[in-house]
Amino acid sequence: MIIFQDMFMESRGKPIEYNGRTVQMVDKVSIGDAADVRIRFEHISPKWKQGINLTTKGHFVVNGDRFDKSIVLWQDTAPVTSEFRVNSSDGLLSVKNVWDMGDGVMQSWRGGGAMMVEGDAESRRDLCNDGEFDDDFDDLIFTLEIGQPSNFTQRADGNSQAVIYPALRLVSGALPPVVEWGSRPWSKAPTGLGRCPLRAAFLTLAI
Repeated sequence: MIIFQDMFMESRGKPIEYNGRTVQMVDKVSIGDAADVRIRFEHISPKWKQGINLTTKGHFVVNGDRFDKSIVLWQDTAPVTSEFRVNSSDGLLSVKNVWDMGDGVMQSWRGGGAMMVEGDAESRRDLCNDGEFDDDFDDLIFTLEIGQPSNFTQRADGNSQAVIYPALRLVSGALPPVVEWGSRPWSKAPTGLGRCPLRAAFLTLAI
C-alpha cells in the first residue's frame, strides 16, 4: 500500500524520489509578472471527480472577469482546454491536483495524492495520483503551457465557447477560499452573509 502523504510528512513537503522518479505535492511554475496559460485535460479516471487547483499571489483573468488568488478547473464543468491570463506579484503559479469523492469536499495531498511532472518551464505534462493508495499516476493527466501575454488567441468561430459558472465557497483546509468553476450560478456565502450572486465566466474550448 502506497501512502505518499506519509512520505511527504517525512520530507516536510519537499519532492521525494520514488522508483527513480521525482514525486511532488505541487507543481510550481515560474511565470513572471504576467503570462497566458493553456491547460488541457488529457486523461481522467472515472472513479472520482478530478480537478486542477491553480494558485498565485495575484489574480486570474478569464474573458475580462477577475478571480483573486485561486481557481479550480473541475473535469465535469471546465472545457477540455482552458485559456486564461495570470498576473502574479511573485512570479509563481502553483498547480496541484484535487478530487471530490462525491461528498462535495475538495481534497488534495491525502493518502496516495501526489504528482509527477514532465517537460520544461513553458510546456509540461502533469501525471497525478488521487487519494487511492496506489502509484499508477493516471487518475488525472493534463498538459500546461505557459506563454507571454497575447501569445494565445481564442477561437471566434462561434462553436468554441463553454459557459462556466464560478461558485465561491469555503473549502475545509483551504486558505484562502478558492473560486471553483462549478455548475451553480450562486453559492452559499460564509454564515451571516446570505447568498452571493456571481457572474458567469466564459472559457474557450479549443478542439
